Amino acid sequence: MKNDFFVERSVCPICGSKDAICILSIPFDSDVMITYLKSFYNKQGGIRDFSIFNSVSYELMQCGCCSLIYQKFIPDDNLMYKLYEEFIDPEIKKREVFGGKVNLSNHNRLLSKEIEYLIKKVPEKKEPIKFLDYGMGWGLLCKVAISYKCDTYGTELSTSKIEYAKNNGVKVVLFEELEKYRFDIINLSDVLEHVSEPYLLIDKLKKVLTVNGIIRISVPWGNNVDQFLSMPLFSRELNSVAPLEHINCFSSESLRFLAKRLNMKAIGALDYIYYSTNENRNYMGRFKFFIKRNILHPYYYRISTNLMFKKI
Repeated sequence: MKNDFFVERSVCPICGSKDAICILSIPFDSDVMITYLKSFYNKQGGIRDFSIFNSVSYELMQCGCCSLIYQKFIPDDNLMYKLYEEFIDPEIKKREVFGGKVNLSNHNRLLSKEIEYLIKKVPEKKEPIKFLDYGMGWGLLCKVAISYKCDTYGTELSTSKIEYAKNNGVKVVLFEELEKYRFDIINLSDVLEHVSEPYLLIDKLKKVLTVNGIIRISVPWGNNVDQFLSMPLFSRELNSVAPLEHINCFSSESLRFLAKRLNMKAIGALDYIYYSTNENRNYMGRFKFFIKRNILHPYYYRISTNLMFKKI
């Protein structure tokens, strides 16, 4: 491969194994991929120069050691910045979040339930709980944490999101400054699938946890995604391996493998802690939710990719 905008990952990013097989390969400059990229990004900001995709392929690798599915060729730092600042225009996403496309009222109720659930997992202390949202986006979860009297911090790459969070009372901390802090709760929602070295990231975050602190990791559902690889890239079932963005695809097995390698253990799942909009509409929806949460919980816990971990 000769392309100045992508870098190659030659080993698994969570276990370091070279024992991986390619389960899907599509040239980025092929018609099917260009069609996908235009369809996916045009409404979010758009890609102006498709020559950056010449001579590189979208290759999905599956690790034979930990089962992680990951993209072999990923954007370098410069292209990653363009991806989240140009291909995906923050101002367009901001309008979507705050312009009515997202049901913020219902979403904030879910976030409140998440914060309540996380707080209960931390032993009582006299001083406020220190909360870090790593990759906070627009700081919605941080704002909820502040309302629960948490000493709240956030990290983010986007300058516009950082400014918005600061204006809403969130203390922004840079990645290189994290070692100066200790946190009781560290949240990573829809983050780990985007980073090039997830093992190294969690290893660093683990070191800034308090003794009884917890890390919450939520990633897109990646169980059995290899069964859907014959479907078009536009399919919802393939969201967890979205080209360019979701460069790591976690199953419950690979997520727990990562935690075990870091001497951490799962202590709970955040699935079904609050009614979705559809489940809240009628008695049957609420009944199904009750069954999932109270009777089928052990099953969902085993396959969850929305888990809390603590140090062993």
